[in-house]
Amino acid sequence: MKDDFIVDENVILNAYRGIDQKGIPALKEKKFMSFLLDGDKKLVTTPKIQKFYYRINKVILEEEAFMDAGILKFFFDRLRDPDKSPIIDGLKPNYKYIKDGDDEFVCLSLFRDGNLVTKDARMKDEIEKEGLKDQVKYYDVSDAIPLICT
Repeated sequence: MKDDFIVDENVILNAYRGIDQKGIPALKEKKFMSFLLDGDKKLVTTPKIQKFYYRINKVILEEEAFMDAGILKFFFDRLRDPDKSPIIDGLKPNYKYIKDGDDEFVCLSLFRDGNLVTKDARMKDEIEKEGLKDQVKYYDVSDAIPLICT
């Protein structure tokens, strides 16, 4: 199994907030991010994905309550380590059903044969419509935790 992980920005945002978009405690996201940030698995990105990640700071500054600033500190420290967070440039995703934004994550996961981790059910539906279900290693956060612990 590849040790490359492509992580949807909502996983990071939920881990920081401690809740998901529905207000449900994001314990799995916090656990996953803690294992990822403390381990040797790679967090693979592209310049576009990094922009998504850095937008998290803007979202957070607009919020009143800070839940787990440590996750963000360690996350952004990880992004600055080229050995643990390689940046892949030059991908040109072109999909019919996968929306702009999601397409970069899917394309990168295929290019690197990496593990795509997200809470976005729409992305899973888009991957299936695109006919990539058997090619993309798509994981919900709870299913990705055992992968990160090996």
